[in-house]
Amino acid sequence: MNNYFDIILDRIHKPLNNSVYFSIIIPVHNTEKYLRRCLDSILNQSFRDIEVIVVNDFSPNTDECDLIISSYNDSRIKYIKNEVNMGSLWSRVNGLSYASGKYVHFVDSDDWLFDNAYENIFKYLKNRFDCLYFNGIYATDEKTWEYKGRFSDDSIYYGRRVAFDKMFLDDGQRHTLWCRVFKRSIVLSAVSYLPKAKTSIADDWFFNLLILFFAKNYRSVSDIFYYYYVDNPEAVTAIIENKKNNNISFQKFDNKVMQMYISYNALIDFLKTMRVFEIYKYSWLFYIIRDIDYAFLVPFKNFDSYFYNLYNTDKELYNKESLEYFNSNLSNLSILSFLSNNLNEASGFCERRFFYIFLRHYIYRLFSFIIRIRNYPQALFKINVTKTVENKRLYIRFLFFKFTIKLDKKE
Repeated sequence: MNNYFDIILDRIHKPLNNSVYFSIIIPVHNTEKYLRRCLDSILNQSFRDIEVIVVNDFSPNTDECDLIISSYNDSRIKYIKNEVNMGSLWSRVNGLSYASGKYVHFVDSDDWLFDNAYENIFKYLKNRFDCLYFNGIYATDEKTWEYKGRFSDDSIYYGRRVAFDKMFLDDGQRHTLWCRVFKRSIVLSAVSYLPKAKTSIADDWFFNLLILFFAKNYRSVSDIFYYYYVDNPEAVTAIIENKKNNNISFQKFDNKVMQMYISYNALIDFLKTMRVFEIYKYSWLFYIIRDIDYAFLVPFKNFDSYFYNLYNTDKELYNKESLEYFNSNLSNLSILSFLSNNLNEASGFCERRFFYIFLRHYIYRLFSFIIRIRNYPQALFKINVTKTVENKRLYIRFLFFKFTIKLDKKE
């Protein structure tokens, strides 16, 4: 697949004159059912100086996507098809390689925008800023709501790495791409540092950080321009596939572990390449602790109760999902090894002691979780035979029940 990444990078670095103001890039994979709503909200904007680049990431529903795009008689749409499934990160970059806008906005295909959003964004940018940070609201099919604590304010920031610092050091800043519009030139500066690997997990915060590192001025506004749809079971980050019956996707969890690991390593490499790792190494440890808690520990804190309820309501499904759970890659310790190695790079006795207090708590929780589930398979189904001087016995252990059969008795 590396050849595809190289082709994209070769195309993206060729000189291209700006012909529109906004390039809106939309990757699509298994989200065709939401695409028309997304496109309508963009193409019906009052601000017309845009191009819309739809990147089909080798979706199994390609024919449906083709039909949707062909139904629009609008020259502002560019339709790109990936030859292989590359993940959302490189689908966005592939779209960027065809973009001619002065500014770039990455939109998720299951989301949509407020009326007049780009007209207002244009007024705020005034060609003066490398990045604009704005608000969005969460939406399902039934309701919308504001997510408290992560809303931007009305501020202007100038200075080297100021935008990077705001996101990296401020946990109140959204880590998603959709809430920022970037000058295309600074996005291009970041592309060369991306890992050449399929990535659809944790790519928002990672790509954000790389781009913002090169921003020299930054504007934040409190206006709400965007609907972020959170009810899509096909989303690659949706470990809980069906919120009504709480079905769990173990395959997606395994995928999430490995792809986050790729992003973590790539960010460390970037900080070291930029010779700023010594500046950010302590902040990085805080960042990764928060991320582990959010991405791994919080989503699974209710697993015990889930399996308990499932055992009482649907034993067949309980057996099936239990086996999937135990055979999944939950015991992958690469992320913990990575965490430990980066901790060792932090110098200073006091700093290490300080971080050790936090790390010990989270590592203990994660390790105890892994040990617990790895012991359960022995209780699922196990057969053994014991011999004594007097008799021989067969022991069968199934789930939480134990059966004993006396095979014979010595005369």
